[in-house]
Amino acid sequence: MPGIAIESYLVDSLPTTAPPGFAVLRTAFAGLPGELALSDGWSVILYAPTGIARAWLDADPADVVSASQHESVPHVPGADGVARLAARLVIRRGGALLGALPLAAGVMGMFHAPAAMLEIAPLSWEIRAGAMRGGSPGSAYIEVASRSRIVIAGVPTGATASDSDSSGGGAAQAKRVIVSTEAASGRNLEFLDVLTHRIMSREEFVGEIRAGKFPGYEIRTVRGVATPVSRRTTTPDDNLG
Repeated sequence: MPGIAIESYLVDSLPTTAPPGFAVLRTAFAGLPGELALSDGWSVILYAPTGIARAWLDADPADVVSASQHESVPHVPGADGVARLAARLVIRRGGALLGALPLAAGVMGMFHAPAAMLEIAPLSWEIRAGAMRGGSPGSAYIEVASRSRIVIAGVPTGATASDSDSSGGGAAQAKRVIVSTEAASGRNLEFLDVLTHRIMSREEFVGEIRAGKFPGYEIRTVRGVATPVSRRTTTPDDNLG
């Protein structure tokens, strides 16, 4: 049977789950807007603009005005108390506003900041009328799945700390660290661990290699200075860069 035009907009009847490698965070708010801190300086603000104060003053604070379970049942106007909200998630990093995402089941958003990228999806939520006028503990909550990545030369790193085992070796380890700061002389000064997003000085990285935490790397003495390098492989250009 041929599909219908609206078919691509239909919501899956199964609960929304976090994709592999994504962190799941949940928090409650007494009022909106409310902000949830994510990793790497990212945060998400649960926001529900309406411009109509009287509706919230007259409403029962316990009325549910937006909830994830509403996404999988038919909407009957007036049956849910106050009309459902067109809520959204506002994305910030370092105080800068970077975009917004509709609060809807199955939606995945991707946001970019200098040298960073965030993927985020709402999993579940509930907003009651009391949250719209503030001061009602537990009147709203949200649960989101998110993944933050470092962006290098416009390309996001392919793994995060939750994607893979940081104690592994071989080729995966040989690609784990890149140079983040270089002196005018060409000497590598700071190094970025793309799995944990940690910045290490040369001395710190040397210490970590000696402690056996980075088996894909070794230490060579270059002009009298202990210097981290990738272990020799059969690929001539396989080195820190």
